Amino acid sequence: MKRFASLLVILAASFSPAWALQRTLTNQDGVSIVAELDELIDKDGVETLSFKRVSDQRSFEIALSTLSFDDQSAIRKWWKEEEKARQLLSPNVDLDINFKQNRKKKSINSSYYSDNNRYSYTPEVRITNDDLYRSFKGNKVRIVCFAEHTYHRGTLKVTSASDSVVDFPRNGDTTVYGNSYEFANYESDYSNYEYGWEHAGYIVVIRNSKDEITHIKTDEDDFQRNVKNALKADEGDYYSKDLRSERSSYRNY
Repeated sequence: MKRFASLLVILAASFSPAWALQRTLTNQDGVSIVAELDELIDKDGVETLSFKRVSDQRSFEIALSTLSFDDQSAIRKWWKEEEKARQLLSPNVDLDINFKQNRKKKSINSSYYSDNNRYSYTPEVRITNDDLYRSFKGNKVRIVCFAEHTYHRGTLKVTSASDSVVDFPRNGDTTVYGNSYEFANYESDYSNYEYGWEHAGYIVVIRNSKDEITHIKTDEDDFQRNVKNALKADEGDYYSKDLRSERSSYRNY
């Protein structure tokens, strides 16, 4: 056992991941210990296995080449599948999702009687992965924004619909931008009459690399209940205000 231990470098870290796999490791001198496998990494050009010894829960790193050929082959195979599994986003991963409209306003033809304004929007979603140890790759982020006509109420227009494929680094931020859009709005200074469009909500849908929905962020509960329509919506499409059914026009008569 002393000869085996001399090959190991004791780690300061005490973290024992939930996905650790127990395996009996045997070095090329035939000495064995039972270990909880952590990860296989390239460290300064050396294929390195980190693990915990089950008997005392001490953490170690060892060059994979010092183990038996059977162990080397089995560990490489295990790590290939394990790495994929760790990078697959799941609903229980803590993601902080923040949406910004980035609205800008400019007057086009304001007068003593009315204001004719144009508004531009650039949807922005900032996603924070709070997991300290895992990154998640190949995720799909869909951003859909809606507007409602200020005179013909009750119908939503899809003003922006975009899809991006992004990675979420461990304990890091990812910013995704949707397609920019703009619309005009006429407001009378002497009555309640309005004509034009106004922002009416958004939905952000995140899917993992297996195309499974893992996270949804929206300001309207109805959008989440009818997420299938959000996934297929195209810019210029019209929907009922609850996103349940598609319509041919923003005029609801």
